[in-house]
Amino acid sequence: MKTMYQKDKYSSPWPLSLRIKKFIWDIVWALFCRPTPKPFNFFRVLIFRLFGGVASEHVFIHQSVRIHFPWNVTLGKRACLGERAWIYSVGNIEVGSGVTVAQEVFLCTATHDFNSKKNELVVGSIQIAEGAFISARVILLPNIMVGKNSIVGAGSVVTKNIEDNRVFAGNPAKLIRHLN
Repeated sequence: MKTMYQKDKYSSPWPLSLRIKKFIWDIVWALFCRPTPKPFNFFRVLIFRLFGGVASEHVFIHQSVRIHFPWNVTLGKRACLGERAWIYSVGNIEVGSGVTVAQEVFLCTATHDFNSKKNELVVGSIQIAEGAFISARVILLPNIMVGKNSIVGAGSVVTKNIEDNRVFAGNPAKLIRHLN
Protein backbone atom coordinates (compact mmCIF):
# COMPACT_ATOMS: atom_id res chain seq x y z
CA MET A 1 0.00 0.00 0.00
CA LYS A 2 1.17 3.49 -0.78
CA THR A 3 0.83 6.34 1.73
CA MET A 4 -0.24 9.76 0.44
CA TYR A 5 1.43 12.24 2.80
CA GLN A 6 -0.52 15.27 3.93
CA LYS A 7 0.46 18.49 5.66
CA ASP A 8 -2.19 17.78 8.31
CA LYS A 9 -5.29 15.64 8.64
CA TYR A 10 -7.49 18.34 7.07
CA SER A 11 -5.45 18.94 3.90
CA SER A 12 -6.00 17.18 0.62
CA PRO A 13 -3.29 14.75 -0.47
CA TRP A 14 -4.09 15.62 -4.09
CA PRO A 15 -2.39 18.38 -6.10
CA LEU A 16 -4.62 21.14 -7.47
CA SER A 17 -4.28 19.85 -11.06
CA LEU A 18 -5.71 16.45 -10.05
CA ARG A 19 -8.57 18.05 -8.12
CA ILE A 20 -9.46 20.13 -11.18
CA LYS A 21 -9.34 17.06 -13.46
CA LYS A 22 -11.58 15.18 -11.00
CA PHE A 23 -14.01 18.11 -10.86
CA ILE A 24 -14.27 18.19 -14.67
CA TRP A 25 -14.79 14.40 -14.76
CA ASP A 26 -17.59 14.64 -12.18
CA ILE A 27 -19.35 17.41 -14.11
CA VAL A 28 -19.05 15.64 -17.49
CA TRP A 29 -20.33 12.33 -16.06
CA ALA A 30 -23.25 14.05 -14.27
CA LEU A 31 -24.32 16.11 -17.26
CA PHE A 32 -23.66 13.79 -20.18
CA CYS A 33 -23.65 10.20 -18.90
CA ARG A 34 -26.00 9.85 -15.92
CA PRO A 35 -29.06 11.00 -17.90
CA THR A 36 -28.44 8.56 -20.77
CA PRO A 37 -30.62 5.46 -21.14
CA LYS A 38 -29.04 1.98 -21.10
CA PRO A 39 -28.76 1.72 -24.91
CA PHE A 40 -26.38 4.73 -24.85
CA ASN A 41 -23.69 2.63 -23.18
CA PHE A 42 -21.36 3.26 -26.15
CA PHE A 43 -21.39 6.96 -25.26
CA ARG A 44 -20.61 6.34 -21.56
CA VAL A 45 -17.73 4.05 -22.54
CA LEU A 46 -16.43 6.73 -24.92
CA ILE A 47 -16.45 9.37 -22.15
CA PHE A 48 -14.80 6.89 -19.76
CA ARG A 49 -12.03 6.32 -22.32
CA LEU A 50 -11.62 10.06 -23.01
CA PHE A 51 -10.81 10.51 -19.32
CA GLY A 52 -8.12 7.81 -19.41
CA GLY A 53 -10.13 4.73 -18.47
CA VAL A 54 -9.16 1.54 -20.30
CA ALA A 55 -12.08 -0.44 -21.70
CA SER A 56 -11.90 -3.48 -23.97
CA GLU A 57 -14.71 -4.32 -26.35
CA HIS A 58 -18.31 -4.89 -25.30
CA VAL A 59 -18.01 -3.52 -21.76
CA PHE A 60 -21.09 -2.18 -20.00
CA ILE A 61 -21.04 0.79 -17.61
CA HIS A 62 -24.41 1.54 -16.04
CA GLN A 63 -25.36 5.21 -16.08
CA SER A 64 -25.68 5.33 -12.26
CA VAL A 65 -22.14 4.01 -11.64
CA ARG A 66 -19.92 6.29 -9.60
CA ILE A 67 -16.28 6.18 -10.73
CA HIS A 68 -13.82 8.22 -8.66
CA PHE A 69 -10.75 8.37 -10.96
CA PRO A 70 -11.52 6.69 -14.33
CA TRP A 71 -7.84 6.84 -15.34
CA ASN A 72 -7.13 4.20 -12.64
CA VAL A 73 -9.68 1.69 -13.98
CA THR A 74 -9.19 -1.09 -16.55
CA LEU A 75 -12.18 -3.06 -17.82
CA GLY A 76 -11.68 -6.35 -19.69
CA LYS A 77 -13.77 -7.67 -22.56
CA ARG A 78 -17.48 -7.98 -21.63
CA ALA A 79 -16.91 -6.61 -18.11
CA CYS A 80 -20.00 -5.07 -16.51
CA LEU A 81 -20.30 -2.37 -13.86
CA GLY A 82 -23.84 -2.61 -12.46
CA GLU A 83 -26.36 -0.13 -11.24
CA ARG A 84 -25.15 2.25 -8.51
CA ALA A 85 -21.79 0.49 -8.16
CA TRP A 86 -19.20 2.75 -6.54
CA ILE A 87 -15.73 2.39 -8.03
CA TYR A 88 -13.53 4.24 -5.52
CA SER A 89 -10.48 4.05 -7.76
CA VAL A 90 -7.94 6.10 -5.82
CA GLY A 91 -5.63 3.16 -6.59
CA ASN A 92 -5.73 0.91 -9.64
CA ILE A 93 -8.71 -1.34 -10.25
CA GLU A 94 -8.54 -4.11 -12.85
CA VAL A 95 -11.80 -5.81 -13.79
CA GLY A 96 -11.09 -8.86 -15.94
CA SER A 97 -12.91 -10.19 -18.97
CA GLY A 98 -16.42 -11.46 -18.37
CA VAL A 99 -16.57 -10.07 -14.83
CA THR A 100 -19.87 -8.83 -13.45
CA VAL A 101 -19.77 -6.21 -10.72
CA ALA A 102 -23.43 -6.20 -9.64
CA GLN A 103 -25.55 -3.37 -8.27
CA GLU A 104 -24.40 -1.28 -5.34
CA VAL A 105 -20.98 -2.96 -5.07
CA PHE A 106 -18.28 -0.83 -3.44
CA LEU A 107 -14.74 -1.36 -4.76
CA CYS A 108 -12.58 0.57 -2.28
CA THR A 109 -8.86 1.11 -2.96
CA ALA A 110 -8.10 3.52 -0.12
CA THR A 111 -8.23 3.82 3.63
CA HIS A 112 -6.43 5.89 6.26
CA ASP A 113 -3.48 5.26 8.53
CA PHE A 114 -5.23 5.52 11.88
CA ASN A 115 -1.93 5.09 13.72
CA SER A 116 -0.79 8.44 12.33
CA LYS A 117 -1.89 11.75 13.87
CA LYS A 118 -2.41 13.04 10.32
CA ASN A 119 -4.56 10.05 9.26
CA GLU A 120 -2.74 9.91 5.92
CA LEU A 121 -4.52 8.32 3.00
CA VAL A 122 -3.23 4.80 2.26
CA VAL A 123 -3.82 3.54 -1.27
CA GLY A 124 -3.94 -0.05 -2.55
CA SER A 125 -5.38 -1.78 -5.59
CA ILE A 126 -8.07 -4.31 -6.53
CA GLN A 127 -7.85 -7.06 -9.15
CA ILE A 128 -10.85 -9.12 -10.19
CA ALA A 129 -9.86 -12.00 -12.46
CA GLU A 130 -11.65 -13.25 -15.54
CA GLY A 131 -15.14 -14.67 -15.13
CA ALA A 132 -15.65 -13.63 -11.49
CA PHE A 133 -19.06 -12.54 -10.23
CA ILE A 134 -19.29 -9.89 -7.51
CA SER A 135 -22.86 -10.00 -6.17
CA ALA A 136 -25.01 -7.08 -4.99
CA ARG A 137 -23.79 -4.85 -2.17
CA VAL A 138 -20.40 -6.49 -1.79
CA ILE A 139 -17.51 -4.43 -0.39
CA LEU A 140 -13.98 -5.19 -1.60
CA LEU A 141 -11.28 -3.58 0.54
CA PRO A 142 -7.87 -2.33 -0.69
CA ASN A 143 -5.27 -4.83 -1.94
CA ILE A 144 -7.76 -7.58 -2.73
CA MET A 145 -7.48 -10.09 -5.56
CA VAL A 146 -10.56 -12.10 -6.55
CA GLY A 147 -9.63 -15.27 -8.43
CA LYS A 148 -10.75 -16.50 -11.81
CA ASN A 149 -14.39 -17.69 -12.00
CA SER A 150 -14.96 -17.02 -8.30
CA ILE A 151 -18.24 -15.79 -6.83
CA VAL A 152 -18.66 -13.38 -3.92
CA GLY A 153 -22.09 -13.64 -2.27
CA ALA A 154 -24.41 -10.68 -1.80
CA GLY A 155 -23.62 -8.33 1.07
CA SER A 156 -20.16 -9.78 1.71
CA VAL A 157 -17.17 -7.81 2.95
CA VAL A 158 -13.99 -9.13 1.34
CA THR A 159 -10.97 -8.64 3.61
CA LYS A 160 -8.58 -11.22 2.11
CA ASN A 161 -7.73 -12.58 -1.33
CA ILE A 162 -10.00 -15.15 -2.96
CA GLU A 163 -8.45 -17.99 -4.95
CA ASP A 164 -9.71 -19.21 -8.33
CA ASN A 165 -12.99 -21.15 -8.53
CA ARG A 166 -14.24 -20.38 -5.03
CA VAL A 167 -17.51 -19.15 -3.54
CA PHE A 168 -17.09 -16.72 -0.64
CA ALA A 169 -19.83 -15.02 1.39
CA GLY A 170 -20.39 -13.26 4.69
CA ASN A 171 -18.89 -10.49 6.79
CA PRO A 172 -16.00 -11.03 6.73
CA ALA A 173 -16.28 -13.19 3.63
CA LYS A 174 -15.43 -16.85 4.23
CA LEU A 175 -15.04 -19.83 1.92
CA ILE A 176 -18.40 -21.48 1.27
CA ARG A 177 -17.32 -24.03 -1.34
CA HIS A 178 -14.99 -24.85 -4.22
CA LEU A 179 -16.26 -24.73 -7.80
CA ASN A 180 -15.37 -27.41 -10.35
